[in-house]
Amino acid sequence: MNKGKRVRHGESDREEKKKTSRHGESGREDKMKTRRRKDDDKEERSDYKVNKNFSLSSCSFRIRSPPNTNELKNNLLLRFNSDCCSNNIYWYHINTAGNNNNNRNITTTSTEHFTNIRPICTIRSSSGIGKSCASALLGSKVYMFGGNPHIPGDLRLRGCSDVFSVDFYHLNTTKQVTWRKENFCMLSRRCAPVAAATHGKIFVFGSNNSQTLPKPWAEVFDPNLNMFSPLPEPPLYVSQCYGYMDINVMENGDTILLCMDNGLFSFNVITKSWGQLSTTPFFIKGYCWSFRSATLDDVFFTYCDGCVRAYDLIREKWFKKPILDLGIMTNVPPIYLIYGHVIHIGNKTLSVVWVNEFHRHSKRSVGCLNFQVVKECNSKGKIFLRAQLHSRSDYYIPTGYYFGDCLPL
Repeated sequence: MNKGKRVRHGESDREEKKKTSRHGESGREDKMKTRRRKDDDKEERSDYKVNKNFSLSSCSFRIRSPPNTNELKNNLLLRFNSDCCSNNIYWYHINTAGNNNNNRNITTTSTEHFTNIRPICTIRSSSGIGKSCASALLGSKVYMFGGNPHIPGDLRLRGCSDVFSVDFYHLNTTKQVTWRKENFCMLSRRCAPVAAATHGKIFVFGSNNSQTLPKPWAEVFDPNLNMFSPLPEPPLYVSQCYGYMDINVMENGDTILLCMDNGLFSFNVITKSWGQLSTTPFFIKGYCWSFRSATLDDVFFTYCDGCVRAYDLIREKWFKKPILDLGIMTNVPPIYLIYGHVIHIGNKTLSVVWVNEFHRHSKRSVGCLNFQVVKECNSKGKIFLRAQLHSRSDYYIPTGYYFGDCLPL
């Protein structure tokens, strides 16, 4: 009897354990559901924390420890053109490491952190330099190619083959930075071309003149020989696409990406071959895009109307949400944040440099934000990106209308 009772009592214990186990499994299921919901919602959350006592413009982004600044190209060269009445070119220099202050609110609109800077080199329109010329940096020397020379009363896009240069070797000394017109020219006249430097050479592409396509359509400059050589002609769907282009060099330095209205194309500087990465219209109509972009880990980053947007080169799709929205961060309408560039400054770090035209009749300001991008995946396998902000610096410039280019020195 006692043994039977012990059996029944043991069965009762096992039943209680099963109930407890089922209850525990139910609890774990609830926790897993909650966790999945959090993962699903993870993409919808922006990477910043908003203080309810302040407006959205004063939101504070999560700032991570900055990368080793010794590995970064913190010296940036900015090229500005004057307005349509003249064709002066102004070069500015900023050092993003010198103005870093990680204790400040990185999204502040206060002007107390702004630094006044002046042009370090001015090239007057009387020199014959072309407006909307292409620029590229080799060592400490910037080369400028083509563009549309300023001829009073003549608005035609003529293009030119001239080459100008500025050597910034003595940038941090008392010596004056000077420019010169080189005694060699490109093989073709080009109006608003694009250029990129890699493997010790500069590659120049295209033109904005719809009536006369340059021949050759692309050429390469060897600074050791001061000589241009033609590159293989691209497919017709590339060469017949005129208009402004976005250019960047991929991380390995072997491939140059050209982004146009009708697609995304590549040029391999080793094999001298062309490729097509996107067969659909690449840019979204109605947006203003930058001319200098960056590529990291098979993701293409570009500036568009106050936002940094990303395109997955593997999936051939735009990420739905911008990586950074400067309009929200600075409380400035996007219409005043038209011009900007995204560049790779080393150590997996990107820098976005933009112009704020909100007060352009008094003072124009330039903002610079260094950040890294983290690629994450939720429980459904959906990939999304987060920006980890490291530093911000702001500047006032006295002159310059159109933000033509940004180069890491």
